[in-house]
Amino acid sequence: MKVSRLKEKLGPSGHADQQLSLELQPAFDLMQKQLGRGFVWPDRDDVTQQLAFAARLWLTNTRVDVTDRLVDRMERRMFLELERVISQSITKNHLWTIARRVVSTLVWKEKEAVANARARGQQTYPSMPPYKPPTDINELLGAAGLTEPPQLDDATKRAIWDAFQGGLLAHIDREALPICPSNFGQYMESKE
Repeated sequence: MKVSRLKEKLGPSGHADQQLSLELQPAFDLMQKQLGRGFVWPDRDDVTQQLAFAARLWLTNTRVDVTDRLVDRMERRMFLELERVISQSITKNHLWTIARRVVSTLVWKEKEAVANARARGQQTYPSMPPYKPPTDINELLGAAGLTEPPQLDDATKRAIWDAFQGGLLAHIDREALPICPSNFGQYMESKE
């Protein structure tokens, strides 16, 4: 077993500095009291294994968060942004509809694409299409977003477009679009 030792700090007389030991003694005593008499200091291998395990656990939790909750969080963020910037009187349900529609333009609906391919009798897995960003507010909201009551005024449409372009879309790497939660790790691995 390897033990790291610090070189003793020599005082002016050439002997170990006893003052430093006296200053640290109360802290050492307190630590021993809290750890207990039978405490065994872990060796470096144990600490390394524990850190590696904790890192894997964190990465697993992050992956679950991305694959299961990313779209929901994006919708929530868009809803809160719209609630903040829109001055027109709109119900929360309508704001949620707009937020979901805006986020849906960024996400590839993989399960739906696979189900449609199987319904058509295709045996191959459909590949993810290239991302085509909406060119204006009409394309962003689609027919449903523009015709459902209440009718959106021009200032509201501009606020939605700005929240999409300057808020949501500005924080996502365009190469990662469309977002496909089950394949998100493949994009991240290709960036490394």
